[in-house]
Amino acid sequence: MNMRNKILGSLLALVLVACGSDDAFVGGGNGPGPGPGPGPGLPEVAHLVLASSATSIPADGSQAAEIRALLLDENRVAVPGVPVTFSADSGALSAGVVQSGDDGYAVVTLTNGGDSTPRSIVVTATAEEWTATVTVGVGTVVSSTPVSSIKLLSSSTTMPSDGSAPATIVAVVLGEGNLALAGVPVSFSADSGGLVVTRGVTDNNGEAVAILNTAGDTSTRTIAVTAMAGSEDDTITVDVVPAISGTSVRIGNGAFTSFVPNVIGIAPSSISAGGSTTLVVNLVRQDGSLYTSPVTVSFNSPCVAAQTAEFRVGDQAQSSVTTTTGQVNVTYVAKGCQGGDTISARASVEGQILEATGIVTVAPASAGAIAFVSAAPENIALKNTGEASRPETSIVVFKVTDATGGPVAGQRVNFSLSTDVGGISLSTTSEVTDALGNVQVVVNSGTVATTVRVAASLDDKPLISTQSSALTISTGIPTHQRFSLSVDRFNIDAFGVDGVETTITARLGDRFGNPVPDGTPVSFQAEAGGSIDPQCFTGPTYGFEVGTCSVKFRSHGDRMPDGRVSILATVIGEESFLDLDGDGTFSEGDHLLEDLSEPWLDLDENGVYDVDQEPFYDFFPDQSYTYGDGPLNKGFNGVLCDFECAQSPTIGLGRQTVLVLSAGGQVRLDLTSHDPSNPIPMTVDGRERVTFWVRDVNGNPLPQGSKVSVSLDKVTEAMELKVLGVSSQDVPSTNAKPGFQVDGETSFSFEIMASKSVGTGFLTVTVEVPGRSPVSWTFDLAVN
Repeated sequence: MNMRNKILGSLLALVLVACGSDDAFVGGGNGPGPGPGPGPGLPEVAHLVLASSATSIPADGSQAAEIRALLLDENRVAVPGVPVTFSADSGALSAGVVQSGDDGYAVVTLTNGGDSTPRSIVVTATAEEWTATVTVGVGTVVSSTPVSSIKLLSSSTTMPSDGSAPATIVAVVLGEGNLALAGVPVSFSADSGGLVVTRGVTDNNGEAVAILNTAGDTSTRTIAVTAMAGSEDDTITVDVVPAISGTSVRIGNGAFTSFVPNVIGIAPSSISAGGSTTLVVNLVRQDGSLYTSPVTVSFNSPCVAAQTAEFRVGDQAQSSVTTTTGQVNVTYVAKGCQGGDTISARASVEGQILEATGIVTVAPASAGAIAFVSAAPENIALKNTGEASRPETSIVVFKVTDATGGPVAGQRVNFSLSTDVGGISLSTTSEVTDALGNVQVVVNSGTVATTVRVAASLDDKPLISTQSSALTISTGIPTHQRFSLSVDRFNIDAFGVDGVETTITARLGDRFGNPVPDGTPVSFQAEAGGSIDPQCFTGPTYGFEVGTCSVKFRSHGDRMPDGRVSILATVIGEESFLDLDGDGTFSEGDHLLEDLSEPWLDLDENGVYDVDQEPFYDFFPDQSYTYGDGPLNKGFNGVLCDFECAQSPTIGLGRQTVLVLSAGGQVRLDLTSHDPSNPIPMTVDGRERVTFWVRDVNGNPLPQGSKVSVSLDKVTEAMELKVLGVSSQDVPSTNAKPGFQVDGETSFSFEIMASKSVGTGFLTVTVEVPGRSPVSWTFDLAVN
């Protein structure tokens, strides 16, 4: 079996191995011995290799890590059909149990689980009696360590004696904590046959590679291969077995006597950033002639998997090619990849799994631009005021690209702040980009509310720079003076109609005038006449503008006799003060603007709490109403306080409003500018202003959108009557108190004029309530 196609490209950034007690590679615990086995006829698990596609994932959740568990038997050959149980001490996994496939792999995806806190996540995999762990950082990069162990894997446990199928030997070098190490020299040796070292220094996956062949010796035997890195070594054996006669097929490049087995032809093998090269693969018979039956050859590489390179056939991106000539030509294009990229070409021919490999070396890219990517979160708490839902730090990410738009890895980026007022600081002043060109820095808040930006510039090209979006540093706690309510429609036609809705919106800001954070809860209660949503949460996350949220009131049930509904909104916040010394805290000499009592539902709209008659928000849970100068909240209730501080750093804030359930079918109208028992007196060519008091049966304004209009009719033919200016007016959204005449809300005035002749006429006032039949009143006119 050719195992190279199953293991080489998949030992990723982090590798842990669980195996027997005589093995130096133990991660996450040892199994006690052979377990029940994967199933009838299948080998038992003897090794568990756990790997992650990345040493760290961004804190903003924009990327995930792929966790891969490889199950091998005692000969280090893949074991399929075994359930693997995955768990993580934080974050989120895409699955808890996955069965190993034909290639021996069980794969899950790890995300930060919505938690942006910088930390390390330990992922554990268990298969039968074997356990392994791997560590992935969130918002951090796991550092490498000196060599502590080395592990050898072979693409096959056997080689044919005719030399037609060499074995690929992979050495995985690990440091302390079982982390894969890059850039470590590895020496290979064999007690028989020949070794061709194709990669003598470990790549980013900690892998070095050599090709073992028979060196022309057709005898059957066992070859021991040893690899050493630092002071650590490991040995693996490959059996040379009799060759199978017939039309065995090999993969490589060239033909006949110039054929090179298991090696991709690459010309040139070194290219510039963004450059390209040609890959050539041939399939040949034992006699060296080209194999001309249809075969599909598939190409892959770490950079292609990371989307920083691609394979092309003509102008099309294509990673698999079917040939009937025995020859395949593919173009490799670098698109951000740099360093050595190990390419594999795989094919299945007459039951054989064939693979050839080669390395393309891409020169480091020259950085051409840097761009701001993200800041999470964009609004952070003042120092010493943060909590889990509102941290005091923000992770800012930038990306460095080359002239072709590809990512530039290994580029040092310098950071600076637009201001450091109040002790704002950065976690570092410089950092190096990762494989995707990304680099991040943590902003730590200070004690003064402000906005701040992070500037980023290339270390060797300071003129190439950019800056982040503005980060807001503030308390985020609502303050009473920046808490208000607004109503979509105060006066709705709902005194006798169920299911009529109106929207109430809360707007909140903190002491510095910044919107409160997403998710700030606001609670509501209504007097009677319907129901109101009990709570809403501010911000775009919940479908509202920043610092705002809305609820709906719906009419139903018993109405209050006056047709009015008191509404109370409450939120936990702080009192307001004038910071006269500008130190950001309430200190001696500052002016307290209010000493708040507990909020109450003002049923009678008199602005005063009526003891034992009105419900209240018992913020201080003592079952009694607490006034502003009470012992529990005397002094300043606020999170930043240095002088005369109240017992509680927060207090319940309340805002009230009143809805009008208008009786749209019971309109009342009075002429208030003149004596309605007599004709309205006018003079020829004179103007007269007439005013009407329009309301419902309870004295409340009519529903919003009702129309009040006037028209004139003459009795005397010679005279002329007309309305000057507007002849109709709409009732606005209003909760004017009953019994009061409010201009433009419940009181409407019109100017009329008579000319040419004395005589008599009529003035008609019509009221139209939406959805109801118009009603009219007529008044006599006398022109003298």
